[in-house]
Amino acid sequence: MKRLILHFGTHKTGSTSIQRNLATADLGPKWEYAKLGVNQGGVVSAAFTQDLFSIREYKLFGIDRGELLKIKMKSLELFKSALKSCKKDNLIVSGERIVKLEENDLSELNRVSSSLGFKVEAIGYLREPKSRMEAVFQQKIKFPYKYTSLEDLFYPDYQKKLIKFENVLGKDNVLFLLYDRKNLLEKCVVKDFCFRLGIKTDAWEIHRYNESIPLRALRFLYTYKKFGLLSTKESNHKKQYNRLIRRLKDLKGPKMSFSLKIVNPIIEEKQQVIDWINSRLNVPFPYPTCTDNLPGCVYCEEDFFNFDRESIDWLANLVNKSPDEYIGDPSQIASWVHLLYQQVE
Repeated sequence: MKRLILHFGTHKTGSTSIQRNLATADLGPKWEYAKLGVNQGGVVSAAFTQDLFSIREYKLFGIDRGELLKIKMKSLELFKSALKSCKKDNLIVSGERIVKLEENDLSELNRVSSSLGFKVEAIGYLREPKSRMEAVFQQKIKFPYKYTSLEDLFYPDYQKKLIKFENVLGKDNVLFLLYDRKNLLEKCVVKDFCFRLGIKTDAWEIHRYNESIPLRALRFLYTYKKFGLLSTKESNHKKQYNRLIRRLKDLKGPKMSFSLKIVNPIIEEKQQVIDWINSRLNVPFPYPTCTDNLPGCVYCEEDFFNFDRESIDWLANLVNKSPDEYIGDPSQIASWVHLLYQQVE
């Protein structure tokens, strides 16, 4: 029987880097990356989610049930085709949306895979709560369509999300791994993931994606989104916003972190979930790193409007303004960032 490895990610654990590198690299004689695109969670989710109306994107676009049924059938055929065409003993399917499947959905995926000669196993990384909150918050700021604030911080109930893998596949066929660069092979999640599967990466040129940006740049993005100057109706909106981010990355400085005063109440609330995760992880979560009093530490929302003089000078120069024009109003900074958004190429 062949093996099907489901890499279910979890948010901000290097899934994009794993997917993009696996999709382009030579995995050797024993392994194959499924022919389902790069991030394969969309196809898997559409193929096996019983109620497709529960998927946010389909709700937004108002697709009717007849069209959803066509999407489901097409996605299921794509999944089956990928398994049937696999010429090697081991196949990898990777996608963050896999973790959103309900237990019945996962059972159907397992049944279909077994009928095609595959034993299903699951593997995924999880990130220490404080580190995850910092990474997810930053990622949401880098996403152009939605505003987020410190009040939106949370840690998921991963016990509910992940226990289905054990229930359906059996505990011995599920591997939960700590995502912490200090404990990853050569501090690289791609190499760590491949090493655990016996895939050699010596000849690979590994690329990383979704790297963090400095707090000084994040302040400008947060302020820009806070004051709502960015129109989601603009054409080429996402590409232009990404160009803005790349330009702001030139403003070097310390990375953002959260004070323990912000994250500890959330961690205490989810301690039972964290204990469950630690009972499954290959290495338990480390204690949250205390960054209070270090450069880049955020204690409250006002810290995102605490622009240093060098940052103001840098931004003003780019948009042909005088730094002396700044009167301490964050909305003024937002208008300057919008000018930069309009001109970046």
